[in-house]
Amino acid sequence: MFDLFTSQSAWILILLGVAAGFVLIIFGGDFFVDSAVWLAEITRIPKMVIGATVVSIGTTLPEIFVSFTAAAQGQTAMAIGNAAGSIFCNLALILGLTLAFKSAVIDKKEFLPKFIIFAASSLLLLIFALNKRIGAAESSVLIGVFLLFMFLNVFSAKKRMKERELLSSPSEQADTTEPQKKKKPCIMVMLLIAGAAGIAVGANLLIDSVSAAAAKLSVSEQIISLTVVALGTSLPELITALTSLKKSNAEISMGNILGANILNATLITGGSGLIAGGLTVAAGDFLPLMLSIGLALAAAATLIIPVLAKGRTYRAQGVVMMCLYFAYTAYMIMNIIT
Repeated sequence: MFDLFTSQSAWILILLGVAAGFVLIIFGGDFFVDSAVWLAEITRIPKMVIGATVVSIGTTLPEIFVSFTAAAQGQTAMAIGNAAGSIFCNLALILGLTLAFKSAVIDKKEFLPKFIIFAASSLLLLIFALNKRIGAAESSVLIGVFLLFMFLNVFSAKKRMKERELLSSPSEQADTTEPQKKKKPCIMVMLLIAGAAGIAVGANLLIDSVSAAAAKLSVSEQIISLTVVALGTSLPELITALTSLKKSNAEISMGNILGANILNATLITGGSGLIAGGLTVAAGDFLPLMLSIGLALAAAATLIIPVLAKGRTYRAQGVVMMCLYFAYTAYMIMNIIT
């Protein structure tokens, strides 16, 4: 009886730790991004550039902190599992959900460059992982792709800003940072620090809780990271997707998810590899990892073919993508319970 009580208490603590970790990471990320945007605007960095850099990284802060913290602690299976699992979850589940509810006409000029970088970075990740180790050289290549993506983001943002300036009146070109200056600097700096601290504490709490759960279930940390942790750290993308559904703008969700997935495949995986001195894939984790990345590419193919052919998406695509996710999740659950 005592052993049963102890076991139940342990699971309650683990679940509370996971929930608290997610809450701290998500709310900390919100505080951090809002404060970072304020800081960028009062230093007169153009809003377009802020959107292309600070905000695009903002929705992936949970994945960044969890994977980087795990890598620093030597838990490389969790680091790569979170990144790869988030790519698949974002694309197959969250974007699939968006498309299943609402079809959309796609602007190929905006969509294709980002999709090409996403597909190329995911393919690189798959190729590198085939060796069951992503070393410093491979990690550096992924970071290079991330830097290229950010450069193209900033270049595109500045180009759009110049086009708008040519079309707008002088009054519309007036400085838009004035409202931000009305916010009290001491409060915004405190929110910036609190946000960063919340993310850091939440990431450590989540990692410790997941490690404890993996030990009790006698499964790899990567298995749980590919599923539970990946879903939890993808909550910001899910919130963006639900908001875009409410506003009937699936393209916002699509752009955000493709950008987040590029960061998962490049910055997060590459950065984790450099922090840990390489990411090693254990023999038992190899197949689930390959399936996650491979099915993400299959979901990407499901997404791109109608866009290239018709310049639009269809609700059936979303259903197919979600089926891929649920089939994979069922396979992973069977791995855990058997």
